[in-house]
Amino acid sequence: RHDDRTDSFRGIAIDRRALSNCGDVHDFWIVGRHYRLFSYLDQTTLRQISGTAITMLSITVLNLKLLYIFIWLSGGLVLLAKSYALFTAASKIQPDTLNISVAVAAGLLIGLLKIIFIFSNSCRRNLNRIETLTQPKVWQVLRPGFMLFLILMIILGSTASHFALGKYVWLVTIGIVDLSLAVGLLGSSYVFWQNKVFK
Repeated sequence: RHDDRTDSFRGIAIDRRALSNCGDVHDFWIVGRHYRLFSYLDQTTLRQISGTAITMLSITVLNLKLLYIFIWLSGGLVLLAKSYALFTAASKIQPDTLNISVAVAAGLLIGLLKIIFIFSNSCRRNLNRIETLTQPKVWQVLRPGFMLFLILMIILGSTASHFALGKYVWLVTIGIVDLSLAVGLLGSSYVFWQNKVFK
């Protein structure tokens, strides 16, 4: 609350000379009381801060590729660990090693097909896209469509895993799906070396 006579705000004295350093000063009244709002950042300063923030999010093409590789391989490793946990949980419910072995083989085979027909091409296209960026930013590490797909897959995977708890068939099925995705991601990483990303 501002008092015109004492030039104070909520009882705190304000040096009139300090007002010259403020950006905008806004006077307004609420229920008959006078308030004064000081904006200590003028428009020029705000633009400088905004420009600095955008600059901080800038990244070189090489580092953006490295970030992409990290996300790609991390996703594969997480899914591999998740599939292992699901198969382990299934084997505790029904200790039949033959069924689990067949499920693992199915996951590896499907993963191999995903390497050939899906992930290798997707990985190559994204690397080529990153290469064409003139002023790359961190958020451009993935294509918007693929990023949305990834978020949906994470949500669906988490929900399905929770639903599968204690259910043998579901544990094995989701384990196959996760293993195939893990093999697809990790196996298609040969594209990084093929495109000489690290050179």
